[in-house]
Amino acid sequence: MQWIFDSIPLLRQFARQKACPELTHNLGAYDAQVRPGRGRRLMVVCAGIGAEGRDPMPFEWRASTRLAGLDDHFIFVRDRNRSWMNDPAGFDALLQLVEDYRSEHNIRHTTGFGLSMGGFNALVLDHYLAFDRVVAAAPQLLVGPKAGFDSRYKAFWDQIPVFRHDDAAALMRAEGRYEIHVSVDTRRDLLHLAPVLDRPGVRFLAYRGNHNIGHEMQCRDSLSAYVRAVLLDDQPLPAGLQEAPDRIAALVRHAAKASAADVRALADGDSAWLPTWMYRHLQRDMAAETGADIAPPVPVPADLSPLSLLPYLRAGWREVEPGIVRADGSMHEISMHLFGQSSGTPVRMLLDVDYALAGQDAALLHAG
Repeated sequence: MQWIFDSIPLLRQFARQKACPELTHNLGAYDAQVRPGRGRRLMVVCAGIGAEGRDPMPFEWRASTRLAGLDDHFIFVRDRNRSWMNDPAGFDALLQLVEDYRSEHNIRHTTGFGLSMGGFNALVLDHYLAFDRVVAAAPQLLVGPKAGFDSRYKAFWDQIPVFRHDDAAALMRAEGRYEIHVSVDTRRDLLHLAPVLDRPGVRFLAYRGNHNIGHEMQCRDSLSAYVRAVLLDDQPLPAGLQEAPDRIAALVRHAAKASAADVRALADGDSAWLPTWMYRHLQRDMAAETGADIAPPVPVPADLSPLSLLPYLRAGWREVEPGIVRADGSMHEISMHLFGQSSGTPVRMLLDVDYALAGQDAALLHAG
């Protein structure tokens, strides 16, 4: 019954937040949803591009900020045309809305936050509104023609007629306070950081996994801890997020072109942080030395080519029928479906896992 009593303060907080009306302002190409709060802190939270085909994208981080028990003032922003704040329609009105809100509520501290495009947009707003702190998670710092190394968003960038903001690094203020979170396993996210590696006033934090840090923290049951650490600035970092400027700087340099020697040096120094995009180099290098297929442990989901996958199949997996493999242990059962098995191309893996790890069975799961 203790959990009921422990939950009462959070339930009261949630009820109080629900009692405060949230007002959505339609400002040309932008929407801003205002959640009134208490105190003198304002959080401006910018949405990413959202799921393909979902228009408009949702306001992001609304539920997670409620569940984290935060009762500060919030303004949630979405860039409906996915323009990376290059659409002039309503942009000045958005800036005015935030400025007016800060004045009317006597706000003393403003934090900007966003993931991916949201991180870029938070940096753009900071340039004009001088936030006290900005946290950009896996942001694109360059967009459009300046980001020729990143094809993920080309379809959106091709629709932008004029780039008013295409270099977030150049918009960062000399007196600004910035924090960038990046997955070491997402090569193109690392490449975006090259313009700010040596810039003072930037704090770099690394995590393992994919581009969406919200999903990664949720999988670790650390999403509320992450939200509090991001927005409150005086909270401990959640598990899986580490301050790592030297590691990130080294990986950014290797991201443009990684040799087997680079990979071996990184693996020998700190194999727990070897990016998954480097595994093929490590496999090839070790296989050449030993004459045998090597299956290094993969601690996070990864894209592996069909040829790279073969050592894993020999290390405990078995193919039960074309495209379907299984691994069984005393404490786990895993089935994996493989898609797109043309030679030399990555495969997409769909895992169905039922396990309770103990002892050596954990190693087999990691090997998969």
